[in-house]
This record gives sequence, structure tokens and C-alpha cells, in this order.
Amino acid sequence: HSLVSSGTTSKQLNKESDARVIGYGGMLGEGLLATVALATVAIIAPDVGGGIGLALPTFAAGGGVILSSFGIPTDFGGPFMALVLVSFLLTSTDTAVRLGRYMMEEIVGTPETPVEEFATNRYGNAFVQSLPAYILITSGSWLTLWQLFGGANQLLAALALLTATVWLANWDDSKQLLSTGLPMALMTTITSLGLLWLAFHDNVYAKFMNPEWMASAGTFAMVAAVVQIVLALVLVYLALALAKIGYDNIKDARSSGGGGGRGGRPQPSDD
Repeated sequence: HSLVSSGTTSKQLNKESDARVIGYGGMLGEGLLATVALATVAIIAPDVGGGIGLALPTFAAGGGVILSSFGIPTDFGGPFMALVLVSFLLTSTDTAVRLGRYMMEEIVGTPETPVEEFATNRYGNAFVQSLPAYILITSGSWLTLWQLFGGANQLLAALALLTATVWLANWDDSKQLLSTGLPMALMTTITSLGLLWLAFHDNVYAKFMNPEWMASAGTFAMVAAVVQIVLALVLVYLALALAKIGYDNIKDARSSGGGGGRGGRPQPSDD
């Protein structure tokens, strides 16, 4: 959401004041969706909610029960909730491809070679974005990267909060600084601990220190485990490095007196 709002949505606003309604309203909608998703799992037996492969039947069954409280038969409510989930998956895939195309065009810039022209062509660019996803899905190796994707996604949220925190450091009011600084610290800490657990417990301890797994695992499984460990540690390092840079900028801004004065108007520093 931070990537889309800063790179795409901001350019589509008619006026700056629309950002509050669209951005904050969108997040309220996301919060409502998250609450509904949790409720659909909570009202189903615990053994039904395990595993990502059961997401669709669990969401459909739980959603059907929720809709039945409004007088809608479960025979209709269940398939309807399944359609809702599938539509979200479809729009997520479309958004991922569009963002990939957007970033590819930003990286290439003005195409000067045939390869760059192919990479920025609407069809060639879409092919470049779709091919890795197709390989990951058909090979089944996407499960290896799923948890890492979740960690990277949460760190993007922490980065967005860090950016807002550094900017707010130029205000005189510390309350505004804490409104984004505390969520940023919480997001960074929880995500980093989760990635460390993934690296050392789920891979080093549960796999490489397990003689049975070592005896039965193939080359691809070992390589996948090593990739998970390396990427998880890289993400943790990047998160901590960004937090350190942000802390230094905040400290410099606060020590220099920030800006804005008591009137509350921000005057960003050179940092």
C-alpha cells in the first residue's frame, strides 16, 4: 500500500486534501476486511483453519455462517464468500503485475537497446513479470518464499512508517512523532524476530540439525533452505540498518531544534 499510494495514487488525486479520505478510508476498509477474515476462521473448528491451502474453504464456510445470521442461507452465502476471496486474489495478481511493470519502467528509464525496449513494452514487460510467478507456482517452490514475502511486506510497512517518522521529527510536537514512531518500532521488532525464527528454528534447527531431514532431503530442498536463511538474515540486516539511519536522522532533527515552532507548521531540515 505504501508503494502504491506514493508512486501511483498520489499522482491520481484531484487535490491534496483527497489523500486523507482515500488513504485513511482505504486503510479502514482493509481493517474491516482483516476483521472479517479473522472472524471467518474463528467461528470454524480449529483443525479446519490450518494451512494456506485451506484458506478458500475456511473463508467460504466461515463467511457463510456469518451471512446466515443476516438470514442468508449458507448454501448461497458460502459460494458468495468464496467468490469474494477469489476476486481479491485476482485483483492482487493484477496489482502485482502492474507494480512490477511500473518498477521495471522506472529501472530501465529511456530504452536505448532492443532488450530495454522489450522490457518496457507493455506485453514484454508483462511477460517478464509473469514468468517467474508461473515458474514458482508450477514447481511448488512458491511455498519456500511465501514467509519471506510476508516478512518483506511487513518491513515495507515499517519503512513507510519510518519515512513518516523522520518527516514528523521536524515538528515541535513529540506526540505526533510517537504516533508513527511506536508502530514503526513494533513492526520492525516483531517482523525481525519472525524472520530470525524462520532462519534459525525452521531451517537451521529443524532441518540442518535434524539427521532424518538431512538424510532424506534432496539438493533442491537444501538449496531452498539455504536461500531462506540468507534472505531472512538479509531482510533483518536491512531492517536494522534502515532503523539506525532513521534514528540518526531523527536525533539530528531534534537536536537542531526541528522546525515549525509552536504553530505546528513543519519546516523540514536539510536531512
